[in-house]
Amino acid sequence: MRHRHRIHHRGRLVQRELFAELSSHRRAPLPAWETLPAGTRRRVTDLLVRMLLDHVDRARQAGSAGRDD
Repeated sequence: MRHRHRIHHRGRLVQRELFAELSSHRRAPLPAWETLPAGTRRRVTDLLVRMLLDHVDRARQAGSAGRDD
């Protein structure tokens, strides 16, 4: 199964919560983005950009691997 992290609900694609098994009273609340230190926000943003670009590169390579130009 390719997209194990997604489920279909009434025709819509819904992403499951990663830690759904944990009860809500045991989870720490997530901090608001604005309250995080600037350096942390910058590092997280850099990581997300790198992950997205890597994903695009892999998708392009996979798409061109099957082509014979």
